[in-house]
Amino acid sequence: MRKQSFHHVAVIFSTVCWLWTGSVMAQEQPVQYAITVEEVVRIALQQNLELKIQEQDIRIAQGDLIQTRLYLNPELDLQGETDAPFSNEGSGRFSVGLSQTFLVGSKRRHRIGIAELNLGRTQKAVENARRLLIAEVKEAFYTVLLLQEKLKLADELIALNERLVELTEGRFREGFSPELDLNLARIQLQQVQRSRAEIEKALADARSGLNVLLGQPAHAPVIAQGVFSDRELDLDLARLTQAAFSQRADLTAREVALSMAGTAIDLAKADRLPDVTLSVDYTQERSVFSGLNFTDRGRLAGLKLSVPIPLFNRNQGEILQANVRREQASLERDLLRARIEQEVTNTATRLRVAQQILTRSREAILPLSERHFRQTEAAYAQGQASILDVMEAQRRFSEARLGSLEAQYEYNVALVELERVIGLNPTRPETSGSQEGGMK
Repeated sequence: MRKQSFHHVAVIFSTVCWLWTGSVMAQEQPVQYAITVEEVVRIALQQNLELKIQEQDIRIAQGDLIQTRLYLNPELDLQGETDAPFSNEGSGRFSVGLSQTFLVGSKRRHRIGIAELNLGRTQKAVENARRLLIAEVKEAFYTVLLLQEKLKLADELIALNERLVELTEGRFREGFSPELDLNLARIQLQQVQRSRAEIEKALADARSGLNVLLGQPAHAPVIAQGVFSDRELDLDLARLTQAAFSQRADLTAREVALSMAGTAIDLAKADRLPDVTLSVDYTQERSVFSGLNFTDRGRLAGLKLSVPIPLFNRNQGEILQANVRREQASLERDLLRARIEQEVTNTATRLRVAQQILTRSREAILPLSERHFRQTEAAYAQGQASILDVMEAQRRFSEARLGSLEAQYEYNVALVELERVIGLNPTRPETSGSQEGGMK
C-alpha cells in the first residue's frame, strides 16, 4: 500500500514538473513580430547607432558656430612692486591694466560665414547618411524576405519529395519500381532537407544583420512582412540624372564646401590686415627718499595701441592654400557629378534588365516548368515515366520557382538602388509624371 502511494506521489510530482517546465519554456520562447519595409526604415532612422553618432556632428558644428560668434575677451593685467625685500623704506608701485583686441576689417563676418556653411555642410552630410542607411536597411529587409520565401519553397519541396517517396514505396511494394528508385527518392529528400537547413542558417544571419541596422539586439525575432514590388517603370535617363543632381545631399554638401572655400579665400585676404590691441592702465606709485626725509606719491594713467607691422608676413601661404582648396573643392564637385551620372546609367540598366528577366520568368519559364513537372509526375504514377524523369522535372520546376523569386528580389533591390542613386523614392506617384527631374 505504501509503495502504491509513493508511486502516485511520484507520478503527480513528475506531472507538475513537466507542466511547470513547459510553462517556463513557453514564457522564454521569443515572440516573433512582423515588420514592414516602411517600419524598418522608420526604426532605423530613429535607432541606428552609426547614424546617431554622425548626428552628433551637427551639435559640434552648432557649438563651433556659437563660439565663432562670440567676441574676444578683454585681458586684465595686475602688477605690483615693493622694496620690502631690500631697503624696506616703503617705496612701491601698483598698476592695473585692461587690454582688448579688435578684429580689423571683415574677419569676424567671414569666420561666422564659414561656421554657418560648415553647419549646413554637416547637416547635408547627415542627410546623405540617412539616404544611404535607408537603402541599406531596405536591401537587408528584402534579403530577409527573400530567405523567408526560400524557406517556404523548401518546405513545399520537402512535401513534394515526401509524396514522391510515398509513391515510390507503394510502387516498390507492388513490384512496379526497383529498390534503386526508392533509394534515389529518399536521397533527394535528404538533400532537400539539408538545403532547408542551410537556408534557415542564412535567414538567421540576415535577421541578425537587419537587427543591427535597426539598433536592436541581434537575436530579436523579426519577420519581414510584405511582398516584392513588380511595378514597371518607364526609365528616362535625362530625368533621372536631373533628379539626382537636384536631390542628392552629398552633391549639395560639395556645393556648400565650394562656397566655404571661397569664403576662406576672403578670410585669408582679410587676415593680411593685423588686429589692433588697445590697452588702458592705471598706476599708483610711492617713492621714499630717506636722506631727505621726503615721500612722493603719484598717480598715472596710460593708453597703449599695439598694431603689428605686416612687413614680411602678409599671409601669402594661407591665401595660396585657400585658393588651392577652392580648386580642389570644385574638382571634387565635378567628379561627384560625373559619378552620379554613371551611377544613374548603370542602375537604370540594371533595373531594365531585372524587369525583363522578371517578366520572362513569370510569364514563360515558370508556367512551362510547372506544367512539365505535373505531367511527368502523373506519368510516373501511371508507370509511363521513370523516377529520374520525375526528379529532373522537379529540379527544373524548383529552379524555375527559385529563379522567379530571385528575379523579384533583384528587381526590388534595383529599385532600392535607383532610389539611393537619385535620392528619392522612384515608386511614389509624386516623383513621376510632371514633376521636374522626376520619373516619367
